[in-house]
Amino acid sequence: MISFKEIMELIDKINNSTLSLMEINYQDLYLKLDKESNRLDTGSVNQIAKTSVNNNVKDEVNKIEIPKNSLNEIKEEVSEENVEYITSPMVGTVYLSPAPGKQPYFSVGQSVSCGDTVCIVEAMKLMNEIESEFSGKVLEVLVKDSQMVEFGQKLFKIKKY
Repeated sequence: MISFKEIMELIDKINNSTLSLMEINYQDLYLKLDKESNRLDTGSVNQIAKTSVNNNVKDEVNKIEIPKNSLNEIKEEVSEENVEYITSPMVGTVYLSPAPGKQPYFSVGQSVSCGDTVCIVEAMKLMNEIESEFSGKVLEVLVKDSQMVEFGQKLFKIKKY
């Protein structure tokens, strides 16, 4: 007989795969794992076994503890309050580092101060340093190095301090 731990490992493997449905009929065990709960079930399934497995899975899920600090961090990241964008003041090519092969000016998670150079936009062979207009934390870099950008295009997502 397959153990509960092995069933949980199967569920984890299915969740991390591209499979959407898996049915196992082995000896006296019938197990159906379906990622799409709204799928029409045309087969006959032993409802008692299905309920038992569902209850065991629910019990295991309820045992998982999420640290309170991580919930606060997630809420902080999701909140759009105090989020600003650094935008391109011109059409051109954006460079995220001061020179090819060098480290970028800023990356996700770093603090930026008002007046810091965050990138360069090349327009008509002129290199224009783009400065932050506010202080904050870089949440997301919205462009790739050497990418063409438009006037007003968002370059960085910043959580203001």
